[in-house]
Amino acid sequence: QFKTSLPPSKMKKQEERTGHEIYQSLGSPKRIMAPMVEGSDLPYRLLSKRYNTDLVYTPMLYSRLFVTSKKYREKSFQTVPEERPLVVQFAGTEPEDLLNAALMVQDHCDAVDINLGCPQRCARSGGYGAFLLDYPEKIFEIVRTLSTGLSVPLFCKIRILPDLEQTLQFAKGLEENGCKLLVVHGRTRDQKGDNCGPADWDIIKKIKDLLTIPVVANGGLVEFEDVQKCLDYTGCDGVMSACSMLDNPCYFAGIAPNKYDIVVEYLQICQEHPIKTRFIRQHVFGILKDEFAAEPEQRAQYCRISHCLTESINFIQQFKEYMENKTKLEESTKTEPEITTAETEVSSTKRAEDTKTTETEEVEVVG
Repeated sequence: QFKTSLPPSKMKKQEERTGHEIYQSLGSPKRIMAPMVEGSDLPYRLLSKRYNTDLVYTPMLYSRLFVTSKKYREKSFQTVPEERPLVVQFAGTEPEDLLNAALMVQDHCDAVDINLGCPQRCARSGGYGAFLLDYPEKIFEIVRTLSTGLSVPLFCKIRILPDLEQTLQFAKGLEENGCKLLVVHGRTRDQKGDNCGPADWDIIKKIKDLLTIPVVANGGLVEFEDVQKCLDYTGCDGVMSACSMLDNPCYFAGIAPNKYDIVVEYLQICQEHPIKTRFIRQHVFGILKDEFAAEPEQRAQYCRISHCLTESINFIQQFKEYMENKTKLEESTKTEPEITTAETEVSSTKRAEDTKTTETEEVEVVG
């Protein structure tokens, strides 16, 4: 299934094509799903492609493990023709490992991407991702090795450096050494979690103005309107989203779907393309986080049956009906007329006056 050799005649094709020629051959994608560990699985990629996503990335794959472990390859990399164009992302520190891993997938994707942006603890301990940014010359060696050794183009995804000039010089170095498309996350590696902060679109714009290859902006997309705002502000060729797509796989379509229906659609795709149950649960919990927060017993019940997709689909459909009935009941309760304190006081006063009048009339009649 995976090949590790490449005819020399195919090697030069990617070097001769410009970044924009390659970008156009992919359909000039503007709306791109980010690589997400345990997030951009095959069923979720297929789901997002139904709703205006132009280009998808695999989760980050560990290059050395991908080369040495058949079990890891089979579990971590799944693809089907209908999801193309597809970018496969690898993490690693050694040019040989990254090249050998990329050679194994180049016949099953449209580009290979090097992860230079992961800020997590695992990346720190392994020296890859955003922590490889401390060694630009080593990165340039990796880029040269892959860009000349593959039949598909090489992309890179980076985070910005604390210093603007260093960031610009580094981005230019990536282009000069063979990177054909650059994704820029407008945050440093220290900006994560609670310390996330806003994405710096100004630096992304400066990088776009400097380079001649396509540049994709990543970070700061919350509302659907942010897509066009970012494109207009930065001048980038496309935008990439992660968190917003985890909340709503229809994000790039600009619609807020019925959450239960979109979860069922995802689960049905999972029936066709099975993946680990914990990956599925993460997406279900992500899309229905508010609903499950309000109904912890329902969440616990889903956990008990989540290993079975048929039962999961039936449960979500029943959960939808349950929540809709609950909403109708709450709304009907709200629409019933409420007697205010003032109305009660007026009513009491009126009854007292009526009683007094009646007593007066009775006295007069008797008299």
